[in-house]
Amino acid sequence: MLTIVNVVLSVWNTILRGLVLKIFWTWFIVNLFAGLAPISVLEAIGLSYFAALLMPFKGITEEDWDKHVARAEKKDNDIKKSLLGLLSGFSYSLSLAIFLGVGWMIHCFM
Repeated sequence: MLTIVNVVLSVWNTILRGLVLKIFWTWFIVNLFAGLAPISVLEAIGLSYFAALLMPFKGITEEDWDKHVARAEKKDNDIKKSLLGLLSGFSYSLSLAIFLGVGWMIHCFM
């Protein structure tokens, strides 16, 4: 059950990230560069994933792998891991809302 909630929350966060990027694009980029057109939420999601591709990838180190294996051996750790994923998803949604609020305040002063 928690896995399904985590997947739904992940999809929600992707859409929310695209919406925030679309709004920021309209507020800051379109106003700054008059020739650029506003983008849709789907275009913003694609742009967001494109930007993520440009970031360096931190591979899994041997230490990370050992920690993962040690945690996987504990049976009741699965529930804790799912709850941690759920908490992480909600905190990401909250951070996007905070970013949007701060961006709105900046936009108001422009």
